Amino acid sequence: LVDPVSTFQTEFYLSGIAPLDHQLVLLGVPKELDENQKSLRPQLYIVEYRDNDYTDICTDSLSLRGYEEYSVNDYHLDVLLEENRFFIVAPKDVVIASPYDLDDRIQWFIQHSKFDEALDILMQNDSRSINRHTIQSVGVDYLDYLLSRGMYDAAGRLGLKIFGKNPNLWEDQIYKFASVHQLRSVSPYIPRTLDSKLNPHIYEMILYEYLKLDSQGFLNLVKEWNPG
Repeated sequence: LVDPVSTFQTEFYLSGIAPLDHQLVLLGVPKELDENQKSLRPQLYIVEYRDNDYTDICTDSLSLRGYEEYSVNDYHLDVLLEENRFFIVAPKDVVIASPYDLDDRIQWFIQHSKFDEALDILMQNDSRSINRHTIQSVGVDYLDYLLSRGMYDAAGRLGLKIFGKNPNLWEDQIYKFASVHQLRSVSPYIPRTLDSKLNPHIYEMILYEYLKLDSQGFLNLVKEWNPG
């Protein structure tokens, strides 16, 4: 006898399932059809499951010949556990897949604008196991993403998270806020202590923007900032 410990429903037809560490690999076929009433591409999902639900970690569409004519029963998923290799079997193709390394996962999250997840990987793993990305490089991409969408307050908070009290990192990026007249959004987060203070010109720019656009904010800022 077996006792079900977790159940969850998917939004796609399931052709196969296999374990991957504490996650699952699912081979799925979309329930929807295209405009010609043909099948859509099958997809390979990596998910985490808990409490009768699952979280989609990443998804890849598979390029298989003739997929338009196939249904869920035409695909199969097998696994070679010792090598962490997965075999997607279709009537005309066999695809061999292996898990992303950490750099690949980070790149996937960046390409799908999931920057928080990319930063989490960097912060939770030894930097020696990640070769192509750093907290600062991903953070700058995230900063540009937020600024391009007008999410200025979030960009300011992000600066504190990724630049901390490093004046050199701040000075490289602060002018991006100045170019969109949003130094006010970042002013609460920039370093102001003697051992990490920025170029005096940056503080002058912030004060000038407040004076020009927010006179009450200017008075509050003057009272808040340590003259030293």
